[in-house]
Amino acid sequence: MFAEISAERPLVIAVDNLEHADDASQGLLASLASLATGCRILLVVTEDKDKQRSAIGSLAFRRNAASIQLDGMSSFEMHAMLRSIFADTPNLERVAEWIQAQAAGGPLHALEICRRLLAEGQIRYVNGLWALPNEAPHTKAATGLGEALARRISTLSDSGRALAECLSLQRDQPSFALCVLLCSDTSDPRQTARDLLAELADADVMYPDRNAYRFSSSALRAALLESASGERLTGHHRRLGEAFLRLAAPDDLALRIEAGFHLLLGEDEARGADIIASATRDSAKLRGIIANLYRAGRPVEAALKVYRRHRRSAYERMPLLAALALAGYYEERYYGEQYSDEALDVLESISGLATARRLRRFLGAALGAICGFGFAYLRFVLTPRAERGYSFFEIFQQLFGSIITMVGTAALSLDGPRARAVADVLEPLTFMPERTTPVGVYQFCRGLSEIPRENEAVAYATFQQLLPRFSNPAYYKTLSHEARMLCLAAAHFARGSFAVFRADARAALESADALDATGFKLYAMIASQLRFLYHAARGEFVLAARHRDQVELHAAQVGSVWQVETWEAAALILIHAVAIGEVVDTTRIVHRLEALSRSVPSLERYARLAKSALVSTHRDTRTLGALAARWAAVEPRSYIGWAATQGAVIRAYNDIGEFATAKAMGDRALPHITEEDRELVALFLPVDIHYAGAEAGLGNVDAALARLDKLIARFEGYDHPLLQGMLHEKRAYICWDSKRTQEYQRSLAQVERWYRETGTPALIAKAERLASIQRTVRSEPRSASTELQNIGRQEAENQNSAFVGEVKPRHDR
Repeated sequence: MFAEISAERPLVIAVDNLEHADDASQGLLASLASLATGCRILLVVTEDKDKQRSAIGSLAFRRNAASIQLDGMSSFEMHAMLRSIFADTPNLERVAEWIQAQAAGGPLHALEICRRLLAEGQIRYVNGLWALPNEAPHTKAATGLGEALARRISTLSDSGRALAECLSLQRDQPSFALCVLLCSDTSDPRQTARDLLAELADADVMYPDRNAYRFSSSALRAALLESASGERLTGHHRRLGEAFLRLAAPDDLALRIEAGFHLLLGEDEARGADIIASATRDSAKLRGIIANLYRAGRPVEAALKVYRRHRRSAYERMPLLAALALAGYYEERYYGEQYSDEALDVLESISGLATARRLRRFLGAALGAICGFGFAYLRFVLTPRAERGYSFFEIFQQLFGSIITMVGTAALSLDGPRARAVADVLEPLTFMPERTTPVGVYQFCRGLSEIPRENEAVAYATFQQLLPRFSNPAYYKTLSHEARMLCLAAAHFARGSFAVFRADARAALESADALDATGFKLYAMIASQLRFLYHAARGEFVLAARHRDQVELHAAQVGSVWQVETWEAAALILIHAVAIGEVVDTTRIVHRLEALSRSVPSLERYARLAKSALVSTHRDTRTLGALAARWAAVEPRSYIGWAATQGAVIRAYNDIGEFATAKAMGDRALPHITEEDRELVALFLPVDIHYAGAEAGLGNVDAALARLDKLIARFEGYDHPLLQGMLHEKRAYICWDSKRTQEYQRSLAQVERWYRETGTPALIAKAERLASIQRTVRSEPRSASTELQNIGRQEAENQNSAFVGEVKPRHDR
């Protein structure tokens, strides 16, 4: 819409106080900033430099904006501003000088001083003309903006100030209906609300804004919050909670949670916690609003703390704990780390699953489950109704939802042992028929748990099987519609995440479209992430960049990014470090993983591995020997990226001419790689490609070319530029080394075709370097492998510098 309007006439958009904008507004502004670079749009935004946010929306906005630091207004500028208000009234210059001295050049402070002088009668408006004092005003000016705003607030009536303070506490813009409820202690609440809102408008505190009201400035709202403290603040929270409770429909869980939170803060904590807990008992609806990124973590955590202090039973705490497990995935990882284990313990206990697991050893799976669930149901029935407030079936709904999100969080954090341990909680239920919900959820979670263990082909096949089942209501009949949609979205996320690494990666785009269709904000961001990784894995970085911008804009709007940030760094290290061998970009990704590992301990291993992959380019035997020994000591396929790290170190040994050592490493790795694995080309194919290089280096040229030709024939017809280019590039080098000039020329033509098609400078440079070998060798005869070794030795110092942050030119191989 903005682009269309700007095509007809230029647009100027001014926004104040970016630091106070909500996530959706941050996303809109970031989108406008990106749009303004190619349209006739001038976007002017102010931000307090001392309150800058590190949210992704703010960062995306700043990247597309020019920053100008504003100082206080000069005397000339202050005089001009006041002349725009008072015109050329006598004594303007004298008053402007006094106000400039008092306000220290602050325009908002200056306006507050003028407002104060008007209220005291020292500035008057008579017969349509302004009258300013002949001498410096006889008043003590406020020493700062905060004090000036506090003085304005003090001029409000008690009722007007109370309403404004109360409204400043809520998240959203206040509606007239809310204002009426806040005035319900008067004889005519509607008229009272109108009168008080009119008073606030006259005092420039609040204004009507469409169907709601807004504060005149964020600074004034902050001043109102500061002015309410102690019992006054407690009373405001209580009033707001009661009003929200009356506004909330029975199925409006978000507003009920808000009501309970304000009551809790208003020292009616037991009642507030009960209201929040009651809203979390409907797990299907709660998952829906949390998946749409309603931020429930803080109020639910506050309610749980109240329940703990009051020693409430496990049945009463369970919905709160399960809600925090959901918030750990959809909102902030902190909630999952803090409460997931407790939630799992409580759910296993009250569902009877823990008992079923113990009895299984003596009674078998089926009888053990029947007895375990039977005992749990009997205990549930004998528990006072006031403590449960939900059905026994709801316990299992909460259990399945919590386990799915816990395993999802662990899988995204590349924590294989944690993912497997949580998934195995449901293992006692696997004796049930294939179409039952527990079996479907277990298969789903086991599929997720295979991801960090380098069993991506198994995981991909699992989700390929589960997607039509979750789409079919005949499967998993006890799964609610809301839960089914979330499981379907999660399955598309998982399938798409590994489809991007396949030779035929179209399934990633299909999953991205399906995620867009869910309507959930989080999954719209993930859809853009899948499209970004799809093009990046193909070497098409120009196309990938467009979708990366969309990821940032989505993330800015939803206020949640850890789900894509964690996975992206791990995925890109495979592309930049292993497939392309780009040192500069790899260095950036290593730094990202190291930063992430400080808050996610399970990523420490991957940060070390990524760093090792970079260090392996140093090309000295001692360094490579230490790295090879470290990797050889690790169980094969025990972590995601195992095969890729083997490929990286084989390539490094080839680069320094240690072909026998490279081949020995390949001989240990290849037996663990299946034909199904090779479909995930970015993960597994580097081992085959660089093993062929080792064979050729040892003189087994025919065997090396046969291996590559078999792969070329297998993937013939696949439109995958990076895959095709990598295979033909290695073949071309081997052919040139073995003096098979015509075959070299044919492979070179393929490399030129595929790499240039991507438009990626690093890949185009690789093609040009391959073509330049024949020119170099004409002037100084030597083999391609010798040429590469020499280039490698010359680059070692540059790459060492790049690793510590000093980027120097390099040559890709």
